[in-house]
Amino acid sequence: THYSTSGTGTYILTAAESTPPPPPCDAPVNNTCDGALALPMGTTFTFNNCGATNDYTAVSGGCTGYTSEGLDVVYYVDLIEDQQFTVSAQTSYDIAIYLVSDCADIAGTCVAGSDNTVSAGFEEIIFDAGMNPGRYYLILDGYSSSGIEGDWDVTVDGVVPTDATSFDSMKAMYR
Repeated sequence: THYSTSGTGTYILTAAESTPPPPPCDAPVNNTCDGALALPMGTTFTFNNCGATNDYTAVSGGCTGYTSEGLDVVYYVDLIEDQQFTVSAQTSYDIAIYLVSDCADIAGTCVAGSDNTVSAGFEEIIFDAGMNPGRYYLILDGYSSSGIEGDWDVTVDGVVPTDATSFDSMKAMYR
């Protein structure tokens, strides 16, 4: 209607249906080291970091070479003496991955990391536990603080050397 009772003319009404935003995500259980999930060795799996927060940050010049202030999730792996651990991750945006032995001291306990600026979206680390067996935490982190979410494809492999494995380490493999 016109604001005045004497108003006349042609009216054009335009309407468009908008796509509703996706529902919000809950934080994943492995958002921090306290909820870290075990890494399934010898597998490839996909996860989505929807709902994750930035709980850990690699420091500039540290084991990845750059800062990483994106959304992160955490997995853990128990390595035995002389076990070689390989993990690769791929997604559609710039990421960083790093392996630490203490989540309370990321910079001081990072043993391997990757933030390859040449091939954004793909990272790989290879780590040999040597004489330092134990639990390690793999942090899969976004580079940017802009909160980018998406699917990650992760491949995990671990080679156990048989000639250098002690009897105690061998027993631990079967517990």
